[in-house]
Amino acid sequence: MLILLQKCEYRPHHTSPIIPTVARRPLLQEKTMKEIAIIGAGIGGLTAAHALLKAGINVRVFERAPQLRALGAGITMQANAMEALASLGLAERVHDKGHTIDRAQITTWKGSPLQSLDFGALGQKIAWPGVAIHRRALIHALAEGLQDVLVFNAGATHIEQRDDAVHITFEDGTQTSFTALIGCDGLHSVVRRSLLGDEPLRYDGYTSWRGVATMPSKGLATTEMWGAGKRFGLVPIATDKVYWFAVAEAPQNSPAKDPALEHLLAMFEGWAAPVEELLHATSPADIIATDCLDRPPIPTWGRGRVTLLGDAAHPMMPNLGQGGCQAVESAVVLGRALQTTPNIEQALRLYERQRIARANLFVKRSFDTGRIAQWKNPLARGIRNLGMRLIPTALVQRALVEQYAFEAWYQSVST
Repeated sequence: MLILLQKCEYRPHHTSPIIPTVARRPLLQEKTMKEIAIIGAGIGGLTAAHALLKAGINVRVFERAPQLRALGAGITMQANAMEALASLGLAERVHDKGHTIDRAQITTWKGSPLQSLDFGALGQKIAWPGVAIHRRALIHALAEGLQDVLVFNAGATHIEQRDDAVHITFEDGTQTSFTALIGCDGLHSVVRRSLLGDEPLRYDGYTSWRGVATMPSKGLATTEMWGAGKRFGLVPIATDKVYWFAVAEAPQNSPAKDPALEHLLAMFEGWAAPVEELLHATSPADIIATDCLDRPPIPTWGRGRVTLLGDAAHPMMPNLGQGGCQAVESAVVLGRALQTTPNIEQALRLYERQRIARANLFVKRSFDTGRIAQWKNPLARGIRNLGMRLIPTALVQRALVEQYAFEAWYQSVST
């Protein structure tokens, strides 16, 4: 989970309370032909709802769960995502609920620096600072203002296109129709399966554990430590909260994930501080273990009046911290395509043409980064580490600016 974050001009941090869970609305019974349906109320689905509403399009968001879900611990909204959110008027609220990150480093498992990054040095080249935030706080921030379009207990089971509409069947047997449908329903997307059939997920041999430690974060930098076939990272998300993650080689669905705390303490024994302190400052019940899965990039995301967004379209390994960020970018581009292109199918294909290459690039980079970071061979690791130490700072900064400049990228694909 190589997380490249950046900070521009400093903006004071203050804490905002998480809003209450949005109240459930009754499932639509009537045929609705002037709305677009979004399946899934995660990061991509909620951002897409804002983007479509801003474009003047009626929208309804269907979520399988009985309330907003926020499985996970911390997440980073890097500068490209923050710039995209700013175009929807959402960046300020996310910033206020998170923690601006001004520096990051990659080290060996003993704490020896491999690469140190001062994001403040990017200055005005980036419009917004990157933010680390608890996933629950992010989801609730994105849900603000969407109470009237959210529908809970509404898991889609079947999608069919006919009669110039998209027909949706839900778990309770209810059926309804919409002008178009956006599948934002994650890694195990029902919408994707309706378009592409059953596809195997890709497991590359390593799994992850995540948690949030309750301890002072002052003086801690965003850090990722690389060892032999395993990694440990930490990201401050509040003055008294530190998100951490651990990655290690393991068989898929490994039973070693439980009990997680004892397993992790043994696995990372002797690693540089504050690894042990972070683990002890985390409630064992709150540690989340998940296999790292993605899908190989594909050349198309949609057909007719249906398209995909976020993990439903471009699931990626967590090694660059760009999964949620790319979902946000896709949501903004989708809204712009629908606003500027009257024909719905042409608008969806335009969105796909503009987004697929960039999103797929991050899928590939995330996969490749994981393989390099997980190396176990001592000689290969030594060469890798030496190379990282020798990379010029100016080259790293130039790559970050290219990665983070969302509006500049968008202009390059929309003209």
